[in-house]
Amino acid sequence: MSTFKHRLAFTALFFILLNVNSILSSRPSTVNVTAAECLRDRTMEWTDGINIYMREHVQFKNAYMIWCGFLMDFIMVAFLILFYLYWRSTRMIFSVIILYGARAII
Repeated sequence: MSTFKHRLAFTALFFILLNVNSILSSRPSTVNVTAAECLRDRTMEWTDGINIYMREHVQFKNAYMIWCGFLMDFIMVAFLILFYLYWRSTRMIFSVIILYGARAII
């Protein structure tokens, strides 16, 4: 498959999943949202089991966070290597600066 077809397939899949999530979130809930609550976090409700497991197993959670941080840094280094070898646009440099700048602020 060409790069264009990969990007098109990714865009289509992302669009479909975004719409499915939107449709599922717009369904009426079995529990009404009170005026004080004002907002319902469906993603938090869907991942409640994982959140409880992570809260109860702190060592596993810490190891998982370290592993995810390592993977993020690995991906960024791989991007920078690919940028140096193949790409000639400065867009990647600015996006890295913005990403890590926002990450440091947050």
